[in-house]
Amino acid sequence: MTVKAILSTKGTDVCTIEPTTNLAAAAELLAGRQIGALVITGPDHRVIGIVSERDIVHKLATHGAAALQLPLTEVMTRKVMTCSISDTISSVMERMTAGKFRHLR
Repeated sequence: MTVKAILSTKGTDVCTIEPTTNLAAAAELLAGRQIGALVITGPDHRVIGIVSERDIVHKLATHGAAALQLPLTEVMTRKVMTCSISDTISSVMERMTAGKFRHLR
């Protein structure tokens, strides 16, 4: 099975957010869309990072409620791993396991 096969039923919509948005707004968007991560795009709409529920939990654990006011630039993961629609699920799962991450773009 390939990424293309999964996307044919799941859809290809990707939810993005601006890097200056604060963590509270990102958390609201994640909850509202019932998703686990947001792709962060710059002014030119290029991918510059990703923020996940796990990133939010870690920041709250270390900074408390004040973390909710931080801009995403202080929370996001800057190294975003991607895949192509022709990649097999097996190869994607291997990369995710090896890299210890749960979200791809």
